[in-house]
Amino acid sequence: MPMMRSGGRPFIPGSSIKGAIRTALLNAAVQEKGPRHAPGRTEELQQWAFAYERGHTERDPFRFLEVSDAPLPEGATRVDQVINWRPEAKDKASKIQIHVERLLACADAPATRFEVTIRIDSGRLAAVRKRDARKAPHFDGLAPDRLVAAVNRFSRDRWDWEMKRFFLPWRQELEQLVRVRIGRETFGAKDLAGHPRIMLLRIGRFTQFESKSVDGIRRGVIRLPKGETKRAAEGSTRNVVFLRPRGKRENATIPVPMGWMLMFVREVRHG
Repeated sequence: MPMMRSGGRPFIPGSSIKGAIRTALLNAAVQEKGPRHAPGRTEELQQWAFAYERGHTERDPFRFLEVSDAPLPEGATRVDQVINWRPEAKDKASKIQIHVERLLACADAPATRFEVTIRIDSGRLAAVRKRDARKAPHFDGLAPDRLVAAVNRFSRDRWDWEMKRFFLPWRQELEQLVRVRIGRETFGAKDLAGHPRIMLLRIGRFTQFESKSVDGIRRGVIRLPKGETKRAAEGSTRNVVFLRPRGKRENATIPVPMGWMLMFVREVRHG
């Protein structure tokens, strides 16, 4: 499973990051309005949460949010075995072999660093509202501070649940990987929800359905033995890579979940 490429170089699609941001803001809007009042179908849910009627996509606030693709630097990826892992199972993992191209992670040291531009066209949005307020979005959650806060609340809740459900014996080691030093201060996973310049985001093919769904109305499909399925609010497995963090002895590997990304936000205003 290679990563997407352009001109021979792997890249992170901006649409993946934009989709993750949209899900986080959708979740925030639904929680504010009340999940018990929410419609069940995805399209209707978004229209209800973001306050635009069917057929009136000009009111979709995400018309004013653009996310660039992010070309990756040389040597930013490696091919590794990903294991579909069930902590309570005796053999712990599926016997199916899955090899994927992945970003170098914090546990690989050094991790992959890249830049991406998230553009909120507030000037065009203001012009549309001034010209004809009926055709402008009513949702106002695209302000940078609200966007960062919504993404972090969404991600922190999922990170906390995932650590407790699947990675409790390794939680301390994993949370060391998402610690950030800014000046003399150090911020950990629990601090991120209140920091205006750091975002914890989850993207990629192994993000698990909890990261793509809304609290209170989440329902995913879990595959059971013999081809059976069931509806559930949380998954029962994680896709992981077994890595040896820095400072650990050679055979001391830990399961590292896929898709988590730290973003350092540098805000630039134009106009």
